[in-house]
Amino acid sequence: MLGLLFCAGCIAWGSALLRIVGLTLPRVERSVIGPVVGVATGTWLLLQISSFFHALSVAALIVTLGIFAIAVVVARRRPQLGPGKIPLWFLVCAAVLVAALVALNLYAVLAPSRDGLMAFEHVWADAPFHTSIATAFAYRDVYPPKYTIALGQPLNYPFLVDFLTGTLLRYGLGLRGSFIAVNVFIQTAFFLGLALIVYRLSSSARAAILAVVVFFLLGNLGWLAVARDVSHAGGFLSWIRKVPWSYTGETAGVSGKERLGTGLYLGNPVFMHLLPRRSAAFGMAVGASAFLLLDDLVANAAMSTAIVTGLAAGVLPRVHAHTAIDFAIVAAVWFAVEAFRRRSDRDARGRLIRVVAVAGFIAVIVAAKDVAAMQTQTGHFFAFWPGWTGEPRSAFTGPFRLGRLPGALATTAWFWILNAGLLLLLVPFAWVEASDRLKRWYAPFVVVWLLGFLVRTQPWEWDNNNHFVWWQAATIVFVSPMLASWLWARTSAVRSLAVASVIALTLGGVLSFVYGAEHRLHLWSAGDVKFAKDVRLATPRDAVILTGNGHEEPVVYLSGRQAVMGYAGWFSSHGLDEPRYEHAVNTMLAGDVDRMRRLGVGYVVLGPWEDGQAADQHFKIGTAFADRKLFDLVLQETFDGRTWQLLKLR
Repeated sequence: MLGLLFCAGCIAWGSALLRIVGLTLPRVERSVIGPVVGVATGTWLLLQISSFFHALSVAALIVTLGIFAIAVVVARRRPQLGPGKIPLWFLVCAAVLVAALVALNLYAVLAPSRDGLMAFEHVWADAPFHTSIATAFAYRDVYPPKYTIALGQPLNYPFLVDFLTGTLLRYGLGLRGSFIAVNVFIQTAFFLGLALIVYRLSSSARAAILAVVVFFLLGNLGWLAVARDVSHAGGFLSWIRKVPWSYTGETAGVSGKERLGTGLYLGNPVFMHLLPRRSAAFGMAVGASAFLLLDDLVANAAMSTAIVTGLAAGVLPRVHAHTAIDFAIVAAVWFAVEAFRRRSDRDARGRLIRVVAVAGFIAVIVAAKDVAAMQTQTGHFFAFWPGWTGEPRSAFTGPFRLGRLPGALATTAWFWILNAGLLLLLVPFAWVEASDRLKRWYAPFVVVWLLGFLVRTQPWEWDNNNHFVWWQAATIVFVSPMLASWLWARTSAVRSLAVASVIALTLGGVLSFVYGAEHRLHLWSAGDVKFAKDVRLATPRDAVILTGNGHEEPVVYLSGRQAVMGYAGWFSSHGLDEPRYEHAVNTMLAGDVDRMRRLGVGYVVLGPWEDGQAADQHFKIGTAFADRKLFDLVLQETFDGRTWQLLKLR
């Protein structure tokens, strides 16, 4: 299958690239960095070639694979990189991660059941948006890409992960298989990258494995509400059979506020990021490898590292913009600190400046086109936004008075103690024990936290969680060596403290997964999937279809065809004009045929989502759709007790 061949080619390309430039990192680090950089840059390259051909065609794939093959041939003429050994702990960690992540994805992502496709809560919320992009790449060709959910709007969202998924869907795998294959790869790559960062900084395999476990199961202090909830449920067994909330956080913070008096928004990073937020997950995979490269670059000033770092940084804006911003912050701080440390050695300082300049030049060249395109949509996203969200945001909002400042700071401190949990409280203790190198590594992530706390980088302020998740990861890197030393300390009191700390760190995360497993939500029935496929087969690739804008309207998210408008909730977070689009959809569903012709709408879907929208918005579906002089009936299907029609405008 061409899709899997492309993935194998990406991995070979990444390994060849490292050999061509002569990257001298340990073999275990190259085993992660090579595939990650290969998949990220290889997918980006396929996107550029597909844009040239105006199609994700076989020709585009063959040209891309040809470039990969040339790179492999050239690499074989270069000296072999150091053989080294991949340690057993790393292999075991990788195997366990793959098994756990495959099982988790099979249960949480587009999982088939008697009722149709099911998903964990946050996967359910985001999956239709990602399927709309992936199916568009798989089933039609629009370059430069446009939002499926917003007619005519250029797709400046970081969509590279969905382009990769669409490639697999178009050339071999089904929708669910494509999603899970990509998910497992990028999730595993992030965790292994995280482990290698800890291992490099601490030389401790125990600390590296502990960091993976803590991040996977990370919680906060939401578990303080367990006793209350068990009592309200009438006992432990009744409570555990139907856990009422995630015990870490949610986008609205309601459950935490009801139980603890303060909203909880910073949830388990796997439950809220790696599983549902696919661009964020890809960004974290590429980011972990990029931070490994960057750390080596500022420490050793090797030109080979500069080249690979520049390529990884260059594709980051198209992978995940928030990670690109955070990477730039960390790079600037690390470079400034290292340049200052080398101020007395002009040669060493000059070499550092040269390699950083080369990495920056490559990154700018690769990223320039993507950044320029994204700025047309995101230029108004940034705003001074002290407090981020919830109680701190309220405390810092309004006219500034010096007398309010102590209260605002106290509110903020309590908010973050509850939201970050024991992880935050361990930082001062870790600082006392940490090496100077570990302190220098961690310091810029405090700046990342300050950015998330003070500046809104997307219209929906909760999305600053994309910055805080990097602070969470970095803080785990920072405290894990200390926790590992406690766990294997000679005194039982210290070991007991360490065990209690790990439990306090992870109990909320465990409960998040229990909650997710017990509260899977329905996405699409088998009939929904079939109708979307039938619509795709009955319409041309460039068809524009009028539908309702429901969150799970199957034609919008599964057919691969261009809709006028998708779910309104995504419009605000992407800076799109929701009122204009919704007015257009409502007037056309009410029978405005002239507007349909002006917008290029060729087909109309009428079904329960459209009827529901008419009822909610207080209008009636137009009688014009029954006029066979205006509309031909293309499809009519009844399933799940509901009738759907596909009409073609004459």
